[in-house]
Amino acid sequence: MSADTKANTRGAFVLADMLRQLGVTRVFGVPGGGSSLDLIEGAKATGLPFTLVRHETAGMMMASVTADLTGRPGAMLVTKGPGVANAVNGVACAALERSPVFLVADGFTDKQRGYVTHQLFDQVALVAPVTKAQAQVSGPDIAAETLRLAEAACAAPAGPVLLEMNGPAAQAAAVARQVPAPPPAASAASADIAAAQALLAAARRPVVIAGLEARDEATCAALRTLVQRLGCPALVTYKAKGVIADADPHYAGIFTGGEAEAAIISQADLILLVGADPVEFILQPWRYAAPTIDIALFARPIHYITPTTACIGALGPSLDALTAIAAASAWHVSDIAAHLAHMAEALSFPGTEAAIGPQRIVEMAAAACRRHGVDARVSVDAGAHMISATTSPPWVLRCPPPLPRPCMTPPARCSPSPAMAAWRCAWANWPPPRRAAHVSW
Repeated sequence: MSADTKANTRGAFVLADMLRQLGVTRVFGVPGGGSSLDLIEGAKATGLPFTLVRHETAGMMMASVTADLTGRPGAMLVTKGPGVANAVNGVACAALERSPVFLVADGFTDKQRGYVTHQLFDQVALVAPVTKAQAQVSGPDIAAETLRLAEAACAAPAGPVLLEMNGPAAQAAAVARQVPAPPPAASAASADIAAAQALLAAARRPVVIAGLEARDEATCAALRTLVQRLGCPALVTYKAKGVIADADPHYAGIFTGGEAEAAIISQADLILLVGADPVEFILQPWRYAAPTIDIALFARPIHYITPTTACIGALGPSLDALTAIAAASAWHVSDIAAHLAHMAEALSFPGTEAAIGPQRIVEMAAAACRRHGVDARVSVDAGAHMISATTSPPWVLRCPPPLPRPCMTPPARCSPSPAMAAWRCAWANWPPPRRAAHVSW
């Protein structure tokens, strides 16, 4: 704990220090009465900046994007009653974005619940369908409850949690504790890995589709090694943009779930889904008959397909096991280059002399970035312009592999707002000189 927090073990200070230890970098909020001011004071004491936002939904989306950028939990502070209700759309967005976020809300004491009706409703019941866990914390064990919620938020699939703390609990004494190192994720079952190895050994034209679960550094490196060994086409979802660098000769474009990539995937005799959470897929049936290996952090309760085999657990060990037996495929880089050229032509939308199109706007923005030597982080809201912003060849997103999560798009599509929130959070979380661009339409 920080020196200021050691001197003050009130519940709000203990909670703020737990959030800091868990990796929260900033608390967003629309405060009210009750515990709100104590929590802001505790955040300041423990070194967490507080950002006042205009609306709870926008703040929740900012916290969600912050979690997406940092790979650690985000935090949003709201008042009880209307504050929680206003945040619900943002909570749903975080759930669909797979973002671990603490919604920290004020609450009522048991005594107040006996006579108060103003602003009173069951906050836990309201957010339960779109949160992974909920807790009304009080007493000395606030730190333990916070840790339990963090574990739920970060376990795959990651998502938001509700932590409700009333005013007296924020001011009462609590026991501080250190956050332990998270245990290593379990590997997939050896029998499942062996089945995947057998499928890969028999394949001549495998295709890889990488999704949002493959974005951490270790998994990304393991995946690139496997793709290089196979020499096969590798597509990425919108949120996995950059996992396979655009300049990599095996990069085969964005997996949209539509017609654009169908020509090359249809040639596959094996499809490897690597961290491809179906929450990113569009509302279309799966169109491919090739056998499928699903390498995933969690078993999908609902999926577009029934995979031939699934390796559920830490992605890296499964990828390493496949690399160990992988041989060069029958693909040639010229096949992938031809596909990309065809895809670019099919998706081209430059506009006309009378009306500028989204592709031209993207090209102009990319040219400006190149002139100034900028590798920008880009956020894109929902709409057809997503394709131009993420697939146009001139765009600055043809980034070097070290650039983390260069493109932020909202698969949840709860609202166009997440991308604007992403733009603001990219600006706040990118070390100076800050470079971020927002593409809207």
